Amino acid sequence: MDDKLTCTDTNNATKVALAVFQSQTSATAKMKNPYGGANAVVNSAVATTCSKTNRGQIGVAASGTDIAITSCTAEKGTTDTNYYTEVIALD
Repeated sequence: MDDKLTCTDTNNATKVALAVFQSQTSATAKMKNPYGGANAVVNSAVATTCSKTNRGQIGVAASGTDIAITSCTAEKGTTDTNYYTEVIALD
């Protein structure tokens, strides 16, 4: 990650989220969107309405002092939003 994250930054949610985003969008990143099109990882929350435009995306963003991970696994279905969110505490 080319020193994008240092030991002193590990409790800074904004810097941690940015480092994760940069590591997964670099030229050598292995994470790809299985649907093509939209980037696999974005440095913001993924829109809560999953569509053909944002399906397959994973959002990594600071949420206060925590990291919020959001994802659209597929296009919104009739009864399932296909939207997932998780908050990871930086302790």
